[in-house]
Amino acid sequence: MNMTINTWKRVSLLLLFSIISLGNIQAGDYKKYISKYSATLNKEAQTATINMQIELPSDIISKDQSLIIVPVVTSSSGKIREELSPILFIGRQWAPYYHRARNLQSHSDYLATTPYATRTLGKEVQPVDYQATFAYQEGDKVTLHFVVQDCCDKHELGTVDLLVVEPKPEPQPLAPIVVTSDQLTPFIAAKPELEKHRDEEVVVRVQFKWDDDAILTDYMNNRAELDRIKKLLDPILTQSNIYTIDQSNITGYASPEGGAVYNQSLSERRAKSLLSYITSIYPSVKLGKLNIIGHGDDWDGLVEAIENANIANGKELIEIIKNKSDVKERKQLLARNGSYEEILQNLYPALRRTVINVKYVAKGLSQEEAKRLFFSRPKDLSVYEAYNLLDELKAQHSLLELHKIIADSHPTSVVAQVNYSTLLLQQQKADEALQVLRRIEHDSSAFNNIAVCYIIKEQFTTAREYLSKAPKSELTTKNLKMIEGR
Repeated sequence: MNMTINTWKRVSLLLLFSIISLGNIQAGDYKKYISKYSATLNKEAQTATINMQIELPSDIISKDQSLIIVPVVTSSSGKIREELSPILFIGRQWAPYYHRARNLQSHSDYLATTPYATRTLGKEVQPVDYQATFAYQEGDKVTLHFVVQDCCDKHELGTVDLLVVEPKPEPQPLAPIVVTSDQLTPFIAAKPELEKHRDEEVVVRVQFKWDDDAILTDYMNNRAELDRIKKLLDPILTQSNIYTIDQSNITGYASPEGGAVYNQSLSERRAKSLLSYITSIYPSVKLGKLNIIGHGDDWDGLVEAIENANIANGKELIEIIKNKSDVKERKQLLARNGSYEEILQNLYPALRRTVINVKYVAKGLSQEEAKRLFFSRPKDLSVYEAYNLLDELKAQHSLLELHKIIADSHPTSVVAQVNYSTLLLQQQKADEALQVLRRIEHDSSAFNNIAVCYIIKEQFTTAREYLSKAPKSELTTKNLKMIEGR
């Protein structure tokens, strides 16, 4: 409760004083009695709230005196604006007189002159936890006046100034960074590819009857599997004017049940059967250097299948496969495992497969040949040949779409990935650009655009790391300067 000095003077002769008439007396270091001070501003309500704890020693005044601590709000010019509720500490001999005088007051005067807290100084004095709210003006401070009074006189012992600290202004959010073309790696020209070495691979799961290697086209799902071979290999094996086959590898795999020697022999026989099927369809095709491989038990494939499937005891099964070098013992332990029937039924069939890999050379293409293959077999064009088509193709397709086809079909080409990422970043597509650049993330040519991705994502520490690793240039220097202070 706030109480003016004039009110206090009018209703209590015992505690009569006037702050305005007091001199600027500094009689002691009383700040040490103040702890846990804080001030909080409410700018909307234009108020300030102070909190503090006051704890006095019992001998700060004599037994026949009282001590009044009055918080006074003063403006920046020193003018008293408000007196806050005082705190009263009473000597033990003075206390009865004070309480008698209080009891003689009218009810309204009693309420008007009630201090914030009253403590009688004795052996143990409880601290006062003080809180007050007042109308705040910029530059206000709170001064605590320590005033002592006895039966005949009063005087000020000292003052303590408490600043009402302005809260730090909230930092204004920095304007979002909009990347412009001059911050991106310029388009890189592609060079002609003298020899275009490529390879094509298809995995087929032709089904065979038990202990047999004969291919039956109408058995189970064989027709669809054999059609996949034809669809993938047809362009290479039927266009000898464009493609020359260097090498063909046909590798047969078996699931690990049964004997290892038997499985190796069976997988080789079935690989040879598939070769016979291919040569029957393409009798005049030269398959280059031919390798027929019977891989036998596919332990690596089984480990990968278990890791990708939700198999009970999966970790235990993988430990058996990896740690038991004796194949016979390994198979016995797997057969005794509680999940064996599950992997036998669900995982083993997919391991019985044949992998056909054809390594070939694609010749240099004319503009028309390149245009015909751009959408169907873009990897058989060089990046240089593909870029030469852009002016013609962009009439019907967006540059972003065309560059995506080139980048996806040439995943190891630094030129294709950097140029495609530059187009994506021009549209602020940082996540997509970053995914593209991951293909070549260890090549320093990608570092500037990777950094720009992180700048757009406001991950400036990572951006600095890539810019510091990138070859130094005006471009990287400019981008480093742009993120200073962020």
